[in-house]
Amino acid sequence: MRVQQSYIARALVSHKQADVLDSTVTEYNLIIAYLIHVIEENWGNIATLEHPHEQQRYVEKLVHKTTQNTNPVYADFDEEFNQLPSSIRRDAITAAIGDYKSYNTQHEQWRTDGKHGKEPTLTY
Repeated sequence: MRVQQSYIARALVSHKQADVLDSTVTEYNLIIAYLIHVIEENWGNIATLEHPHEQQRYVEKLVHKTTQNTNPVYADFDEEFNQLPSSIRRDAITAAIGDYKSYNTQHEQWRTDGKHGKEPTLTY
């Protein structure tokens, strides 16, 4: 599945700076896609947590190695996205959870409406 995001930036930047911005957005989208996959596979556990901060912490423990969390389930996340600042990681987790919740809401509405129209899809 594919995550698609768009952005509009009105700034005076050089071509080199624009390339850096484009690669940053591309990398962030790859992180979101990875996290949506993790969330989809673990939604049963994540959905039982009421507070968004608890959900974020749960997903973070699945993907991020620390001195207290030495064996995360998705250990390759840190290898693939090494030196990712914690603020960016946590923001991406929150965004991915929001994307997945939105998909679930849309899919449930589609089912309760008698499956009329095109079925919502989760793309990442």
